[in-house]
Amino acid sequence: MVSRRVAVALAAFLTSATLACNSDRAYAPPDTMLTDLQVSRDVATSEGEATAAELTALERSASITGITRSLSPDKPQGSTCSFASADWTCAPVLERGLTVVRSYSYRDSSNQPMQMFDALKTASANFKVEINGIVSRDSTFSGVVHRAQNITVRGLLGDETTRRWSGVGTSADTNTHRDLSSTRRYAGKSIDSLKAVVYPQPRLPGSYPLRGATVRVVSYNVTSTGRSTERRSVDRRVVTTYNGTAEARIESGGIVCTLHLDTHRVDGCSG
Repeated sequence: MVSRRVAVALAAFLTSATLACNSDRAYAPPDTMLTDLQVSRDVATSEGEATAAELTALERSASITGITRSLSPDKPQGSTCSFASADWTCAPVLERGLTVVRSYSYRDSSNQPMQMFDALKTASANFKVEINGIVSRDSTFSGVVHRAQNITVRGLLGDETTRRWSGVGTSADTNTHRDLSSTRRYAGKSIDSLKAVVYPQPRLPGSYPLRGATVRVVSYNVTSTGRSTERRSVDRRVVTTYNGTAEARIESGGIVCTLHLDTHRVDGCSG
């Protein structure tokens, strides 16, 4: 069921997202208070939170399936999974206040399904994850999120030192940003790609991706209220690149910021 919903969501959004892939257009009149810079900062904040949250969900997926020798004490609680055909399907669990539903499967080197993980025979694992709920960090940012991922991790055979994650996903989020001058509501969708994100193995507390990138192509309708009301449509291509530390580089509409993978916060923007 998770697999089918991911596929349907990807197909429905692919056409509209493709139109935005090569564009950072925002269509703002010259006298707008909702400037391109403000939009880029807002989008970096929301997409940075989404990127960090999805990485956290994948790490927890790996920890419950037995494919990672993670020493992190932060394991998901209450995960009950059942096997049917070639997939394990898990009951919903709460993680960081969000409802997460998973299914996963194992494949050998010939791409044949396996019921159980075998360190000597399992070559890859596929995860389908849905994340729904409310993100409420502080008075400046909140969101209602609906996200789906289809991600595969490879490099499981033998005594490996790294593992590579790749895949796609979709989001349909409504994010609200507040400051002293305005409240800005962004409603829209994104199509996401996890591109050759490499983690060290075994995974230790404080381990972060060594390299690779997450790309989120977003299309939002924005309403800003404050001294006046403004509306506009915005497209952004947001790229997060990893370097083995908690501080990843995130680019949005010509600005560069720091995404803190441990706290999910974005700051230090320039450009």
